[in-house]
Amino acid sequence: MKNCENCNSEHDGSYGSGRFCSTKCARGFSTKAKRKEINEKVSKILIKEPYKKICPECGKEFKTKRKKYIYCSRSCAGKGNMTEEVKLKISKNCKGKNAGSKNGMYGKSPKNTKHIRVTSFKHTGNKVFNVRSSYEKIFVNKINENNLISNFTYEPKQFKVKYKDEKGIQRTYQPDFLLKNEIIEIKNKWSAKLKETKIKKEAFKKAFPNIKYQIICW
Repeated sequence: MKNCENCNSEHDGSYGSGRFCSTKCARGFSTKAKRKEINEKVSKILIKEPYKKICPECGKEFKTKRKKYIYCSRSCAGKGNMTEEVKLKISKNCKGKNAGSKNGMYGKSPKNTKHIRVTSFKHTGNKVFNVRSSYEKIFVNKINENNLISNFTYEPKQFKVKYKDEKGIQRTYQPDFLLKNEIIEIKNKWSAKLKETKIKKEAFKKAFPNIKYQIICW
């Protein structure tokens, strides 16, 4: 009988050269001998300072522990690996793809848009109603928490305004909230900068010059 050089258990020496009792002990022994060296290598990788790089596609500075990484994201990597010819081809195919009658929302009223159910006992209409965005839901929740606000109206019908968009098409604008004697329009930062938003605001101020109008961005 022999003793395994790794686990020190007795064995008949039938495995390999007889030094170990099994494949597991044979492989574990070599790893065990190099354990300190392996730990040091892993430690260096984990505590290594990340590389500071600038994405050649978007120009954004980013950090990475991988030396070969060039781009800050997969999106930039995809764009960066494209030739100008491919970029122009994609741009041409996408241009006008969802414009006019090709758009799924073409000719449909706001009733076909996203609906999110909310509840408020301060609402002048139904206490349970639908809003059209998560930003509007957040605003309703803030009204519910504010003890200084006793009531409000969502999409007040008496303040509907006719206006013409950038292309001269006649449209109807209905603001989001009536709070006391003030209209509150809820937008994200992107849509607040749109020319369409500015046109709606100007049309409303012209129709109702004595009503306060405020755009709140999230």
